[in-house]
Amino acid sequence: MKKIIVFVLTLSFLFVPCWAHAQDETQIQSSPPVITDGAAILLDMNHGNILFQKNAHKRLYPASTTKILTAIIALERGNLSDKVTATSSPVTQVGRDTSIIWLNEGEVLTLEQLLYGLMLPSGNDAAVAIAEHISGSIDEFVKLMNDKAREIGALNSHFVNPHGLHNDNHYTTAYDMAIIARYAMENLPKFREIVGTDFYSLPPTNKQKEERKWYNSNKMLHKTSKHYYEYATGIKTGYTSQAGNALVSSANKDGFELLAVILNDRQHTVYENTKALFDYGFNNFVEVKLIDSGQDIAEVKVENAAIEEQDIPLVLVSSDEYIDVFAKDEIPLISKEITIDEEITAPITKGQTLGKISYSIKGRELASIDLVAGRDVAQKTISNLIKPKKELPLWLKVLFILLLLFLLIRIIGLVIRRKRRRRRFYSSGYYRHHRK
Repeated sequence: MKKIIVFVLTLSFLFVPCWAHAQDETQIQSSPPVITDGAAILLDMNHGNILFQKNAHKRLYPASTTKILTAIIALERGNLSDKVTATSSPVTQVGRDTSIIWLNEGEVLTLEQLLYGLMLPSGNDAAVAIAEHISGSIDEFVKLMNDKAREIGALNSHFVNPHGLHNDNHYTTAYDMAIIARYAMENLPKFREIVGTDFYSLPPTNKQKEERKWYNSNKMLHKTSKHYYEYATGIKTGYTSQAGNALVSSANKDGFELLAVILNDRQHTVYENTKALFDYGFNNFVEVKLIDSGQDIAEVKVENAAIEEQDIPLVLVSSDEYIDVFAKDEIPLISKEITIDEEITAPITKGQTLGKISYSIKGRELASIDLVAGRDVAQKTISNLIKPKKELPLWLKVLFILLLLFLLIRIIGLVIRRKRRRRRFYSSGYYRHHRK
């Protein structure tokens, strides 16, 4: 049986953002961006909340954003120091008229070098070399790609090659590509490092005497580009005539990280639209910690507690933290409700669940966190019934001892006087006369 003891409409000033930065007071929150072409989605990286979407579940061609999944498989199943020898396949399967890093048959690179060649200049030949190294063949590697996509939750995607060159049966959605990219950024530090690199230099190899310089195809990373975005952190571009322009990108502003996907852009506005998505996200949303783990929430009286604990309230603390992303205009609407067990009786064990705290917006529950006992509480027993509730103060102890000494001295004095009277009585003539 539970009873509600608190219902509070929380105010925005009670919450502290997980990140803090000075904001221009004249800054006006932007409206949702108008994207007239293709599909788009905006997520917050930490929690995966969808902040904006358009045609997010429509099947479209991913082009070279496919290589995000290729890199995931390589990083999870290979070793960066692996020596990879290119076969004839990277050269013949993708052709010299596509995006390549100019691998030659018999050329030896490390897997790490191939990953930079895959993700920065978008080498299709690097994708084939990686696939053959990991799985022995393209077909076997593609099985791994589709299995991994399903594991991540990308259920509306199907891949037939590791590079993204057009195939009618090779497709994804903006939503699926977003969660694939988010998985890579959240779980693979090397992936994050590679896609955030704007330039990489490949030293001479056994087949090429010249150094190869690779620039990241994502123009948002380059300070000299008109599309440079100061908060950009990655990830991957893509283009085929069938797929149009594609861009999967991430940005981090003072610890608040966003991920955007645009597919099938036909108006060559993929960078402008991505920037608009990021600005919309940063201007209108904020990450807020509503409660800390172990935070003191309420004090309760415990029935049947040991004598020495009866006057000490039991503090209930939160069992977990709750952090989430909210629209700034939603924050004043967040309410919390605390419920506590109607009867709390000793013995109580530290960590025992005795209530909960719930957060909601307009009746829609956001989260429910258990409230647990902050300490043990012993049960009342016969042995502790005779124990004093409190230890006597020092002054009272001293007074008590002095009183005992005073009484002892009085008793001794009385005994001495009584003995003296008796000696006088026996020595008197009255005692001797009557004895005769």
